[in-house]
Amino acid sequence: MEKILILSKNDSLENYLFQMLSKLNINVENIYFKNYSNEKIKYLIIDNVGKIKFNKFYCNYCLVNMDEFKNNSLEIYGDLITVGFGNKNTVTLSSVEENNEGFVYCIQRKIINNKNKEIQPQEIPINKQFKNRTELYIFMYLFTIGLLENINIEKLKDILEK
Repeated sequence: MEKILILSKNDSLENYLFQMLSKLNINVENIYFKNYSNEKIKYLIIDNVGKIKFNKFYCNYCLVNMDEFKNNSLEIYGDLITVGFGNKNTVTLSSVEENNEGFVYCIQRKIINNKNKEIQPQEIPINKQFKNRTELYIFMYLFTIGLLENINIEKLKDILEK
């Protein structure tokens, strides 16, 4: 089973993320930060953290919430995918609907997935009610991981829009 490490102060983010990964049939083992010992993992998600005990991380993919990231002394060995609302991030939302009724997921530059296939820059409208900003980050992480796992876009939308 592949491993994932989520660095976040938000427990609800982690719980909801694992619940949704399960719906996508993406089976990953959660590595707790206190048990991390520099082994290579498949996914590292850096969401909202303060000082980090380690400064080296080995992963296939690292998704970093650039809206919350404040630590600039990390060494990340793996493909870095920046996530957030800034216009220079790899993954962002190009628009958010009024009344929290949907959003447009946007990949702004090419990414190579686990099957060595290119994911081209594109915008994908998602018709999903969301409660708050945290859920939007979760959907950005989920959709990105789904694409990295080579899940078809329409299947991803179908599962996530329910």
